[in-house]
Amino acid sequence: MYIGNNGQLMFATESLFPVLFAIHLMVGLLLFILFRKNKNLSVKYWVTACFLFCTGSFLIATRNYLPAFIGYSLANFLLIYSHYLCYRSIEYFNKGTYSNNTGIQLFCIAYALGYLLILNYQFTDFIGAYAGLFNFILQFWIFFKIYKMNSVASNPFSRALAYCYLATSLIWFTRMFLSSIYHFQMYGDHTFADWLTLSLITLCILLKHFMYGAMQLTQSNTDLERISELLAEREKLITLLEVEKIKADQANTAKSQFLANVSHEIRTPLHGLIGLVSIILKSPMSNDIRKSLDKVFFTSKALLLILNDILDFSKISSEKFQVVNEPFLLKNLFEDSFELFSNSATEKNIKLQFHIDKNMPQELIGDFYKLRQVIMNLLGNAIKFTNQGSIQVSAEVDRIEKDWVNLTIRIIDTGIGISEENLKSIYEPFHQIDNSNTRQYDGVGLGLPICQNILSHMDSHLNMRSQMNVGTEASFQLRLEINLNHSLSSPSKTTPLPDVNNPTLTAIANKKILVAEDNSINLDVIGRYLDYLNIRFTSVTNGQQCLEELQKNPYDLLLIDIQMPILDGIQATRKIRLLDAIKDLPIIGLSAGVSDKEQEICLQSGMNDFLGKPFEMEDLAQKLFKHLSPQDKP
Repeated sequence: MYIGNNGQLMFATESLFPVLFAIHLMVGLLLFILFRKNKNLSVKYWVTACFLFCTGSFLIATRNYLPAFIGYSLANFLLIYSHYLCYRSIEYFNKGTYSNNTGIQLFCIAYALGYLLILNYQFTDFIGAYAGLFNFILQFWIFFKIYKMNSVASNPFSRALAYCYLATSLIWFTRMFLSSIYHFQMYGDHTFADWLTLSLITLCILLKHFMYGAMQLTQSNTDLERISELLAEREKLITLLEVEKIKADQANTAKSQFLANVSHEIRTPLHGLIGLVSIILKSPMSNDIRKSLDKVFFTSKALLLILNDILDFSKISSEKFQVVNEPFLLKNLFEDSFELFSNSATEKNIKLQFHIDKNMPQELIGDFYKLRQVIMNLLGNAIKFTNQGSIQVSAEVDRIEKDWVNLTIRIIDTGIGISEENLKSIYEPFHQIDNSNTRQYDGVGLGLPICQNILSHMDSHLNMRSQMNVGTEASFQLRLEINLNHSLSSPSKTTPLPDVNNPTLTAIANKKILVAEDNSINLDVIGRYLDYLNIRFTSVTNGQQCLEELQKNPYDLLLIDIQMPILDGIQATRKIRLLDAIKDLPIIGLSAGVSDKEQEICLQSGMNDFLGKPFEMEDLAQKLFKHLSPQDKP
């Protein structure tokens, strides 16, 4: 306050601008510090508004030393635009978005330019009414918009903020009328009414900042409560997931056990069927009977392949699949495939061709048996869906880098082809392109999914290209290590397979073998195999009888079934290895269960080898030759 030229008490309204400057600077810095790590766009707009107001206040306070455009027009634009940014901040807080409101932005620009007209035409007597009118319109518009938002907003401080803007708009409206009475001017003395209205506006601005801060803190507390609830729900979900995982593991274990039991129950009669048919086929008979038995034998082997596919898929799905990298010869991989499918190709008059790149290293390191399974699956499909023409199997070198080779294996046929639509679904388990009752081609739809899964474990994938009625190309790329030691014994032919009519079988002829098998049909099959191989044998039906017989009479080898009554094959083997007189006896386990785990248990119990049912006479001859031939004896 001060005494004016007329001797009356006057009020210095300019003193309020430093106060407003300090308020907005403090609020802006405080919000910036509190929320700098939180990317809150609402706070960002509010802080920007505070700094714009600070700049405008500073320019207003120093307007007498600045050009009119900066000290009046730009300063008042920053002041009024800061209010608009505050509205945008509140809008984003309540709605999560904001609108452009181009009309209001033009309104702010018009307000700033109006000051230039007032200065130019010396209408300073109307400056108070002018400022009051524009600010009243803007503040009331902000109140109206926030009030409408509050119909959906739940924050109580947002409602209080709206009423702050209403109070501010009414003060500006009052100031507009008082200005017409007291003629607030840019220059000269200011009355109490001028000072009072600006003081009330300053108070409202302070309240708005307080309400906004309280609004943000309330929302932060709400967010923290919500986070606590989400964390609690997360813990519940984790607990439920752990329970469901246990149930899933139990179900998977039950499934695996079920498949193992089914496999055992199916393989046991299959062994009898395949074994008896293979023996009968070695006998003289009419062509008609031989053709019928050939079909029975082929059908039985097809059933065995389907059973193997199901077990392989179950093993891959349960993540019990392992890749075993060992040295192998690529030519043996192709030779095995040719031996298996050459007859099928010949029967359909299909030309089967194999080619290996001349630059291909001879010895590689990888999983021979898994690769053979992939190639045989793909080659089997090619023969199945090709009625005429040719099938080409090739291995090509892409690049050789020191000890590694990148190669591509392709199987190209001239078969019926696959439509582009069906190419997208061929990797789905149990999917058949033709599922109708009249479909021409058999299968369970597991071959390609198994190939894709095997290759994925080798950091590769299967590529299929096809054209209807032209043919199909299946290919995959591999990166394999080159075996530089050259100490390879081909894994596909670990022991030479003797011809049953070859004189080399005299090495095992007249050997004496004990057979422990409780299934009469399987025992009959094994007995016929041994008779054909000129090997003497005695049979028992359980592990206890096996132990008693071995202690009474000497034997050169024991064939023992894993699952038997009274004393099973595992228990019997462990007891045999504890008896000094027979602890070195060669033991070959027989089982319809062919899982890696079961084979491992057999070998850990003390068995020398394992033979999975169903097996053919040649498989048995190979095992016997391995363990009974004099070349392996010390």
